[in-house]
Amino acid sequence: VTKEVEYRPRLGSPPSVRESLLQNPNDLPLADGTFNFICWCLSISAITTCLENYYTNGSITNFDYIFILLNNLHIGFLLWFSLIIGCIIIYLFCYLTFKSKIPYILGLSLFIFGQIMLFVFPTTILFYVDFSPLMRGATCAQMCVHFMKMHSYWATNWVIIDKYNTLIRQKKGNPANYVDQCPPTVNLKNFIYFMLVPSLVYEPDFPKTDRIRWGRLCSYIVHFVAAGCIEYILIVEYMLPLWELSITTNSVVRSIFLLSIPSMTLWMLNFYTVFHCIMNIIAEVTYFADREFYQDWWNATSFDIWWRKWNRPVYKWTFRHIFKDSIHVMNTSKNFATLITFLISAILHEFMLSFAFWMFRPILSSIMIFQILIIYITKLSMFNGTQVGNAVSWLSVFIGQPIVQLIYVYEYYGIGVWNKVSTDLF
Repeated sequence: VTKEVEYRPRLGSPPSVRESLLQNPNDLPLADGTFNFICWCLSISAITTCLENYYTNGSITNFDYIFILLNNLHIGFLLWFSLIIGCIIIYLFCYLTFKSKIPYILGLSLFIFGQIMLFVFPTTILFYVDFSPLMRGATCAQMCVHFMKMHSYWATNWVIIDKYNTLIRQKKGNPANYVDQCPPTVNLKNFIYFMLVPSLVYEPDFPKTDRIRWGRLCSYIVHFVAAGCIEYILIVEYMLPLWELSITTNSVVRSIFLLSIPSMTLWMLNFYTVFHCIMNIIAEVTYFADREFYQDWWNATSFDIWWRKWNRPVYKWTFRHIFKDSIHVMNTSKNFATLITFLISAILHEFMLSFAFWMFRPILSSIMIFQILIIYITKLSMFNGTQVGNAVSWLSVFIGQPIVQLIYVYEYYGIGVWNKVSTDLF
């Protein structure tokens, strides 16, 4: 009888079979709310820390570290300017070779020599200038960026030139007296634009926006400044005391767990500052339309997906110029090409950290190579494509970040990681 009574319009919709929203997070639209929640958590934490310091010490934070970190900044700018000049000289070698003005062997030799000098000259200056680890690391990162850009410019243009001339030969009936030509995209204007845009792989024609969106640009700048301030407060007020505590304490495990949240927060802020703010600022002022600097790495269920998505510019470069070239040029297998890709990536990372901390310890490179095993483990059916795999990926980064930091702290201050671990154990 009750089913025949029309009471639903008065009482509302009836109950039905439904799951809780958090049961399937993949189907839940959390983007705006989660982002705003994280922003406010970080902002209020930073403001609270500054207020507490002001009422306790009379200053919101210790600003002395700014001058320490940015010591000899003017020399750093001169070094970065010298890298730009070096790239223009290498471009001249490329242009003369592409236009058949000089023999290929001579052009290739000059190109390789120029690429080597991109590393030799700045690293020589680093031996004589008192830079902070931040400045040395940033300079080495710029060396790697310019090296990768120039390699992509050379390698990609040779593929284009080969295909370009093959097409012309086919249209002209493959004449015997045909001389290879250079496509019109090889010019100084095209090269300078490639050096300015936030891309490590060269394309003769990048997609472009029709205008600068000033609202977005101002938003990126505000976010960049805010994230930078929070990073500085996090390092000075949380990370440095915990690093000092890790030197004096007798428990490495305790230090790892104390550092896990701050170090992961710092890593996330670095990601947001570089891959979202800085790259979008550069893309906006250069009308660069391809903004895929990262993908949803936070949803990755295996380590290979994680590293493939979080740094798209480097991934695209390694995929094209190491992985694919290893297969098509060296005729290697995909597994061996993957190994070569990891090795070269590890070498470049180790180069930056070795000069940043002014010591050679193959720590990060060893961990990156060890991750090959983790990749194969997380590809198992119990992890790959499951929420468990995503949880394992997050846990490994939460634990891995403080472990890497502690190892470099112990080595940087001359304690030695093995001495520290053995002392704590025994």
